[in-house]
Amino acid sequence: MGGFVDRTLLRLGDPARLAVELSTPAPDPQALGMLLASVHDLEHVRLESISQVAVPELRVQLPLFPAARQVGTWTRTQPSYVVTEVAVENRGGVDPVWVDLLARLRVTLVAETDPGGVESVLAKSMDDFATLEEFREQFRYIDVDDFMARHRLQTVEDLREAFEYLITEVRFRAPEPFDPADPRNQHDVEFELAVLIEAGLGLTEALRRARTVREVAAQTRGGVKDALLGRPDRPLAVAVVLDAAQARAEGLQTELVQELFAREQVLCLFSETN
Repeated sequence: MGGFVDRTLLRLGDPARLAVELSTPAPDPQALGMLLASVHDLEHVRLESISQVAVPELRVQLPLFPAARQVGTWTRTQPSYVVTEVAVENRGGVDPVWVDLLARLRVTLVAETDPGGVESVLAKSMDDFATLEEFREQFRYIDVDDFMARHRLQTVEDLREAFEYLITEVRFRAPEPFDPADPRNQHDVEFELAVLIEAGLGLTEALRRARTVREVAAQTRGGVKDALLGRPDRPLAVAVVLDAAQARAEGLQTELVQELFAREQVLCLFSETN
């Protein structure tokens, strides 16, 4: 058997073993939430807990081919002047970026979400104002002086007769108290994870490789659309696997390394191959 990369690839190339690696000793909401946040916008979602991690699909040694993009213009002068923008993408002749493992993850989580429900919408006409100050009081977000100047209005009578004005009041539904035990707050969320196995402990090279994979994937992949979170902002999350035995032998502070990678929204795993 080869070195660390080959042994780790053989072990984590099994979907069940990869799921165990990502959830040992238990699913970590902070680490998995960080991966999820690297793919989706979680501004309106508060992650409560993660109870299960599954890998329903796993591909081994997947190449991602960067797109070489050339942009220019084509100009015609006869019979009339026309300028056309031209963009050409070419993936031929470019060395691929290799992803050791590309996994589709399914995480079972409990989350509090913004329901976004509307309780009522009320629109009413605003045509009984007698002064400009009354109009300003009702439409505080409008620069009334600029509005009147652009429409060549001089008096409050001009303003009243020029247009019909509507005020719309939207009331949002108050959310119910959050109950983590409520089955409606449990969701299965799927996203893709690129796993990169590093032969050594070169942190600079590992981070560069992670960022390269993320950038190339943004050119070539669309990501997994989720029923709860919608379309992803990025097509995949990234995890880097390092040799735990080598880290111990060199006295590497693994917590500091994981914090460094986490700041770049990359999960760092120290793996045992024995």
